Amino acid sequence: MERLVKEKSFLRKFSGDFNLEKSILSVQKTLDESFYMCNLSDIIRKFEDWRKFLPRVKPFYAVKCNDDINVLKILASLGCSFDCASLWEIEKILALNVDPQRIIFANTTKISSHIEFAKRKIRFMTFDNEDEIYKIFKVYPDAK
Repeated sequence: MERLVKEKSFLRKFSGDFNLEKSILSVQKTLDESFYMCNLSDIIRKFEDWRKFLPRVKPFYAVKCNDDINVLKILASLGCSFDCASLWEIEKILALNVDPQRIIFANTTKISSHIEFAKRKIRFMTFDNEDEIYKIFKVYPDAK
């Protein structure tokens, strides 16, 4: 049931005297598609700030925000937990060898087959209404 799609990931490291405009022009010359730039070290710094200033609050990163594999790898290596809204997001995070205890299945309306899949590994789920809690209980009565 593995449906994990292999992603093309292009990561270019910039260092030294960073010039944003020059860097964008450099990337544009080598790529014929849209792209975005992300300071991955900023993710690390912000996560460390989180731990420092909110030590009792456990963050769950919402994968739907940005599911770039490089971002997810960094967060996983830092010990971040994950909020997954679909089967595919769960598979993506499990493929990074994240402990299933660090994953919560959080979607307003979950598909029963996705709950069935989650039942094999994921314990924690959210629900937003009475019908959803009954559906979860019917498919996965031991969910937390």
